[in-house]
This record gives sequence, C-alpha cells and structure tokens, in this order.
Amino acid sequence: MCGHWNDYLCTIEDHVALILVNLALADVAPMEGLRRLVTVRIPMRTRTADGLTSDAEAETLDALESALTESLAPHVHLTDPDSPDADAPEIHAILVGRVICNGMRDLYFYATDGRDWDERIAQLLEPFPGYELDIILADDPGWEAYLSFLFPSPRDLQGIFNREQCEQLEELGDPLTQARPIEHWISLPSERARDSAITEVTRLGYEVRGVTVEESEDEEFDCVARGEESGQDAHRDADAAGGVHTFFRVHLAHIDVPRIDRIEAITAPLFDLAERLGGEYDGWQTSVESGAAEGGPTEAREGS
Repeated sequence: MCGHWNDYLCTIEDHVALILVNLALADVAPMEGLRRLVTVRIPMRTRTADGLTSDAEAETLDALESALTESLAPHVHLTDPDSPDADAPEIHAILVGRVICNGMRDLYFYATDGRDWDERIAQLLEPFPGYELDIILADDPGWEAYLSFLFPSPRDLQGIFNREQCEQLEELGDPLTQARPIEHWISLPSERARDSAITEVTRLGYEVRGVTVEESEDEEFDCVARGEESGQDAHRDADAAGGVHTFFRVHLAHIDVPRIDRIEAITAPLFDLAERLGGEYDGWQTSVESGAAEGGPTEAREGS
C-alpha cells in the first residue's frame, strides 16, 4: 500500500477497535471524482476476547484483504498536488483505511462508483471458501468518513508519531536504554497562557530553553482564536485580521529515556497542558545514543 499508513487503538460504541489509516491522504482529501464511499465488511470466523483478529485467522484475512485491494484499487500512486502529472493514470478507487472491531474487518474505499463491486468481489472469493462479504455504499463527497471517523484525533495522532519516532531511533541502532536530553515545543496563544505554561513545566522539572514569538497563516493552527474563545487575553498583531496569527512557542527540555513503553507518559502532561491553555503540543526530538548515526537528532512533531 502506498502512502503513510499507521494504526491506533480506540473504542467504538464501547468496543475495542484497531484503525489502520493512510495519513498521507489528509493533504489531498477529498479527491475529486471519488465521491462514493464503499465499505467492504468481512465477518471474521474467529476473534480475540476483545473482538480483534485472532492469530489463527490473521494470515487468511490479510491475504483476502490484499486480493480485494489489488483488484478494486490497484497500484494507486498519489502525485504532488502542487505539481500535477498530466500523464498520471486516472484513479477510480482508493483504499483509505480499515477498522477491526467487534468481530468485523471493514475496508473503506472511495470510488467513482462501486455498484459493480458485488460481482467483482464474488470472483475474488473463490480462493477463500466460507467467507461472505457485505458491501455498503454511501455518498460522501466531502470524505467525512475518512476525515472525521478514520483519521486519528490529535491525541491519537501524537501517539502514532511517538511510536514512529521511537521505532526510528531503534532502526538507527539506539537500544533506548540511555537517558538523554529530550526537547519539546509548545505553541500558546497569549502571554498569559505562555506564563502559565512556563510556571507549570518548571514545577514539573522541565528546563525552559527559550521562548519565541512566531506567526502563522495556517488556518488549522488558529491558536489565537481558540485562546480567545476560552477566555485567554490572546496576543494578536496588526496583521491578524488578515489571517496572520501571532503565537508563542516555548522550547523545553528534560532528561529521560524515550522508550516506546514510556514516551506516552512523557508527552501526555505537556499535551494536556497545551490543550488546557488553548494551544498545541508541537512534538519532541532527541539524539541517537548508539550506532553509526550517534548524536544526530530525530524528531516527532505533532501534525507533521
């Protein structure tokens, strides 16, 4: 599968769910022409106690999903939206995610149509006797299912980036056993929020390495507006009315070990603090402490 795929655990109607999603599609969603949401539902024969895939069935289900994807949405390669390739093949369907929950594996596609998928899927099922799939069609031109259901929340997205960052360190030869400085950044909408954050992180034992005043034209990062809505005395420069927002970025550091089983506990208090003050936690970076690339920084920035 092409793109930036990753998964995360959550709950759906009180059931444990594992959602796999192509994060890269957030930059291009919704894609023109792919207005039809096609959900292919695979009832699992066996399941774990929490309703997820059992080891006994995983290999068969993976093979079935691969066959479905290769036939229904084959070899989709996204072009740079800023540099369209006139020779790029037209995309008729694309897989955007999968949900495993309560004994079901649901594959989510966006397609130009999908009304003939029953016949196509029936042919694909011949090597997989005993499986009966359901196909659910819906009009979704704005890709709400992808953007509002499959795509992770900011907290879940930070958890994905945390895991990817630790895995990258391990790939570079870092055993993740040695304590080292870990740097963090928080963006805040006002002087009051900045001062409150500095007081709180100092109490938690962080070193404040610096504060910068920055501007953003990104509509997704309207930290100022959210600060005003929550009662903060938001700092706004003369250009803010035209869409340029001024905010404060606080640079922090502390000594710790960035292990996969610990990194959530490291980042969660900072994430919660930034959210409470109407800002955003911008992620972390640290150095590689072992292997050929020792000493080089790696980073996991929220939203990047």
